[in-house]
Amino acid sequence: MKKLKFLPQDKYVKFYYEYYSGRKLDYNNPIDFNDKLITTEKIKVTYLEKEDSSFYIEKYKEDYIYNSTRLISYLKKSEFYSNQILQIIPTNDSFDEIIDEIVFADFENQVFKTINQEDIIDIKDGFRVMKLFVRKEIIACIIENKLPWEDFSIGFQMRVDRSPNEYESEFWYHFTNVYINSEHFRYSSYCGSCSIINQNSIWNKSNA
Repeated sequence: MKKLKFLPQDKYVKFYYEYYSGRKLDYNNPIDFNDKLITTEKIKVTYLEKEDSSFYIEKYKEDYIYNSTRLISYLKKSEFYSNQILQIIPTNDSFDEIIDEIVFADFENQVFKTINQEDIIDIKDGFRVMKLFVRKEIIACIIENKLPWEDFSIGFQMRVDRSPNEYESEFWYHFTNVYINSEHFRYSSYCGSCSIINQNSIWNKSNA
């Protein structure tokens, strides 16, 4: 058997464990702490129940309805000016089907409109072009509550195709830190053992 190399803190733990327990420390068995005493006895624990994510998915779809006119109005009021072209493409859950009207935004010329699928552009000289494939109830939630866009960019709720393939720092900063409500809520996984925090009511199952 390979000889273990002990760090100073390992020797400290070993010494006090053996001193107070009167037992030889066995590294093959776990050490548990119970009632401030060290013991190798197994203790009973209660595990949190596995969460059913379908509750939240269906609640989103029920409460947030995509509306291209409302989305265009939201973008117009953003006061964002840049050589950025954004195409918001509402999709199904697997991002493989366009299921509603596509919104086109040219922030340099302040042009905002709906377009057909065949009018989607991949590249344009002098512009950053971004195609944002997003679940439609998610973008509806973002604009209704004026939430930071990072809320869905970090939640695997979208797919991005961009040209050039460079992060649009000005765009994401503006829609994450500038054009948002003074008070906005963030999701915290429902946990019955934790205090209920101030957040959107859909996250509290007791309000469902």
